[in-house]
This record gives sequence, C-alpha cells and structure tokens, in this order.
Amino acid sequence: MFSKKFLSGAALTALSLAATAGVANAQSTASQIQEEETIVVTGARRTIDGAMYAEQAARARSTITDEFIQTQTGGQTILQSVNLAPGVNFTNNDGYGASGGSINLRGFDGNRVSLTFDGIQLNDSGNYAIFSSQLLDPELISRANVNLGTAEVDSPTASAVGGTVNFVTRRPSEDMGGMVSVALGDDALFRTFGMFETGEFWGGTTAFLAASYQQYDLFRGPGEIQRIQYNGRVFHPLEGDDFVSLSFFYNQGRNTFFRRFNKASFLTDTTPVNFETCTRDAPTNGAIDNDGSGSSSNINDPASCGDYFGVRFNPVDVGNIRGQSRFSLTDSLTLTIDPSFSYTMANGGGTQIISETDQRLRVGALSGGVDLNGDGDVLDTDTTPFNTTFSGVRLYSPNNTNTRRWGLFTGLIWDLNEDHRFRVNYTLDRAFHRQTGEFGFLAADGDPASIWGGKDGWGDDPIRTLSGSALQRRNRDSVAELQQWSAEYTGDFGDMFTVNLGLRAPQFTREL
Repeated sequence: MFSKKFLSGAALTALSLAATAGVANAQSTASQIQEEETIVVTGARRTIDGAMYAEQAARARSTITDEFIQTQTGGQTILQSVNLAPGVNFTNNDGYGASGGSINLRGFDGNRVSLTFDGIQLNDSGNYAIFSSQLLDPELISRANVNLGTAEVDSPTASAVGGTVNFVTRRPSEDMGGMVSVALGDDALFRTFGMFETGEFWGGTTAFLAASYQQYDLFRGPGEIQRIQYNGRVFHPLEGDDFVSLSFFYNQGRNTFFRRFNKASFLTDTTPVNFETCTRDAPTNGAIDNDGSGSSSNINDPASCGDYFGVRFNPVDVGNIRGQSRFSLTDSLTLTIDPSFSYTMANGGGTQIISETDQRLRVGALSGGVDLNGDGDVLDTDTTPFNTTFSGVRLYSPNNTNTRRWGLFTGLIWDLNEDHRFRVNYTLDRAFHRQTGEFGFLAADGDPASIWGGKDGWGDDPIRTLSGSALQRRNRDSVAELQQWSAEYTGDFGDMFTVNLGLRAPQFTREL
C-alpha cells in the first residue's frame, strides 16, 4: 500500500511594523540566522520579569527565556514551562513531568501541534503524537518558543495545523566549570543532575557533558517512574560567525501506568488503582487451567492480573544525534546544513489470554496445540461452543515500535543588501518503522520475563507456534517521508514597515 499527499503550500504574506531586532527563536540554523540578524522585525521588549519576550513578529509567537525555565522544578518537562504562553494549555499526568501529559494550542490537540528540538521533528512519525516525558533536561534549554498557527517556513512538519512548539539546546560555555543539583520531594522523589563544561580548547572549541537520574512513586496506586538521561554538545567556531556543532541526546524511561477513570468514579471517590500483587492460576497437568477467570486450582481471582501494575508498564529508549553548521560562501551568501538521526524503541505493556489451541499457534493445522504454561498438556482452553469467556494462559503482549529516523535541513541565504534578504530551504524527514507484537512469558508472580516480550534480540525467547514461527499480534513495516522546499523574502522598507513573505511546498508520502 502506498499513499501520497501534497500538503497545502503556504505561509501567508505578512506585514508588520518595524521594530528592533530580537533573539533567535527558531530551531534550524538557517531559521536562527534569519531571526538573529538586525533585518528581522522581532520585538525584544521583555515582560514578566524577563521570563517571556513580548514579540512583534509577523506571526503570533511567544518566547520563554532560560531565566524562567531555570526557576521551574528540576526534571520538569519544557511543555510545562510554555504554559506561560497565551493560547497554550498543557496538563501533566503528575507533578514532576516524567509520566507524560497532553498539550493543546488554541484548541488543537498534540497530534496537530509540531514539536521540534534544534530543528528536528519530535512528533511520532506514525501518528504525530507528542511524548512530553521524553524531552531534553530543562537545565540544557536556552529558550523555547510557541508559534500559534504558522510555523517557520522550513519547519519539518506534516501536521502543524494548530501551531509549533520549539526549543533550543544551550551553547557550551567558554569557561571550564560544572554544576550538580539534587531534588527531593513527595512520593519519594529523587533527582540528580550533573554537567561538566570543558571550556575552550583546540582553537576555541567548547563542549559539555550532562547526565541526570530521576525516580519517584506514582501518586495514585503502586508503581514508580524512572528516567535516565545523557546529553552532550561540541561546538567549534570557524571564521567569523561560522561554526560546526554536534550534539547527542539519550533518554531511557521505565514508567508504570496508573489506571484511568471517569467522572462518575471521581465523584463517588471510587477511583480504581492497579493491583499490587498477581496470583496466577497454578499449572496443573490434566486439568483445564484458566488464567482469565479462575479455576478450582486458584482460590484467588487471576483476572486481576490484567490490572497488575507490573504489566502496566511503558519502557522507552529514545535518542538522537544532531549536527548544525554555518558556512559563509561569500560576503552575501550563507549555507547552513543540519543533519540528524533519531532512534526509538518503546512499547506500552499489557497482557492477553491465549488458548493453547489458538489458531495462531496451529497456523492452519487441524489439530494440536502448544503447551504455554509448562503443565505438560494443551488442555488450557475453552472448548464450549460460542462461549465468549477468554480461557487459557495469560501472556505478556507488548506492541513494540522501533523507529529509525533521518533528517536533513539545509538553507541558502542571500543578502542582496542590508535591507533585503532571500532564503531557500530544503527539508527531509524520513522515518522507518518496525512494529511488532511478539508475545512473552509471565512469571508466577505476574512479572514479564522481559519488558520487550519475545522481541528477537531484545527480550526473552519468543513463544513458538507449531510451525516454529514467533507468536505475535502484529508484524509490519512502514516508511514515512516528508520532503519540503521553501522560500522566504524579508525586506526592510524604512521606518514604516517590513515585509516577510514565505512559501512552503511540502510533499508527504507513507509506504505501508
């Protein structure tokens, strides 16, 4: 299956009153140059004690400064900080930011909001979802900005109907030094963050290395949140304003879910929580064991194992490598090249009751089955016709998603003179998805043998069907690719007005 979509090409013509130049608040190198130069009409008047810029650009935009970001709770997601911006509504799943949340911009949900990090796209390339718990440590963010409705002309997005949220990694310091911070709090919160700055070496090169560890208990029900993160950046200046830079980011999350509930449960103070323990049906040779609704061999209710906190688990390993560079080809012509590579491995846990004579185990065979619980028989199934009760053995059933994503953002900037600038950009965002659902075994206490199920090379040995293949609930590949050309003109016509014209021509394809 192959689908192609031509997205509407269009940042609208914009006029604004001339103002003083402001800070850079886009993400790609080309966009940062565009907004750093004095020709750009971005107001730099500060409000709220330096926490946010009151901008006067050709689009509705707010910029949150590092002065405000550094006053927030250690480890908090940057999306909590952009709540300060008008039109933004972000709700955290907990008080510390590592278990996710939801964002809305002017009523559009997160799937319709583009989230970028030094220019690279962070929305899931499959469904455009935003994962707020997998973002850069706030100590390393120099600024974050929100565009309401209109993205930068080179933004690598196919879904930004509602707007964009962008944040930028800080530049390493020219002086050697470092910092360590420790945070303690309710729900057994412990977080530590450390960073080392090399200072200048080898012709002005600067770098930093940073790491953090965060852990705390769920505020409702059993389970905990754990996050480990590593970051680094090397910045090497060239002649004039030119430079090359390489950064890396790695985030490992091991989070337990809490159960959702509705308004009626909340009003009656009967909000459900996951179970702290799980007692599975003991395997018995010659008997029909039932991990789904109980049997004579189990005095407890094994159906509760589906809501056991040990299987309501979200492991995620995500990382990226980001390059940024600027080269002055002539006095008036500048080239920027920003390559990137991102990697993700994640699932959302879960269990499923499988009959030992399930058709997927037999793979076309007319009889037989697979002993899933080691009791020496294949009787653990429901043979009653039209019975809707799921009987059999409980297995761990995570849906694993493995993504490899390549990006390239390059721009050519031509300054005709000090008042007129032309810019042409090319953007590529290509993501390879491998989505599998290999079943895995559960221990007697309900814990999975591996958090990755039976994924080959990652988890436990896969459960084999009669034909020897792995038992799985899904197995598919997909490739999502965005290619985009864009152009922009900025002209300063004296004290009366400045013109900023932009055109995007994105083409999106998805191969399934």
